[in-house]
Amino acid sequence: MLSCRHGSCCVSRATTLVTVCVALTVSATAVQEVAAQGRDTGGAAKSGNPACNILTPEELRTITAFPGYKRPSPGDPAGQGAGGGASCQYESAGPSVDARGNAVNEKGPLLSLVLIDGKNYTKTMPMARGCKKEAVPGVGDEAFFEVCPSTGRLSRTPPLYVKAGTRDLIVQMDIDAPDTDATIRPKVIAVAKAAAAKVR
Repeated sequence: MLSCRHGSCCVSRATTLVTVCVALTVSATAVQEVAAQGRDTGGAAKSGNPACNILTPEELRTITAFPGYKRPSPGDPAGQGAGGGASCQYESAGPSVDARGNAVNEKGPLLSLVLIDGKNYTKTMPMARGCKKEAVPGVGDEAFFEVCPSTGRLSRTPPLYVKAGTRDLIVQMDIDAPDTDATIRPKVIAVAKAAAAKVR
């Protein structure tokens, strides 16, 4: 017979079940560790990339009203991204299937979030020729879009640079039709505002 207590199992007669007991014990331990991680980050396991730990997919879904954001995709590690920061991307995995087997398009255009620690990047970043700063009040200590001359339809919003205390953020989002720069920019601003509040 096999008896289990507190996540561990013991074999009284069938020695061939030892392997099963060990596997169950290891699984129970792993589940407890993941659960502990989830408690620390509002239900999501922490990433080794600090940019991916600022906002949860659930927060992004609420802020943007795009249901496709699930898990973050770590980009550049700290020190190797833009401005010497770490980067993280969020994007819909594409159509999913509902309970009836029907395809559901869970919209979530690529969203890029860069976290730069202690470099005062928003104040010192070099502006490309012909580009200008469009100030965005009410976000962090200072925020602006870097708007550069463009011909044709934009595929991404201009990058939004934000200074929040000793940290800087860069937020940018793809523009998928029928959305336009004008409809996506408010979502970028809302994401930046929430992120700045978290990293300050």
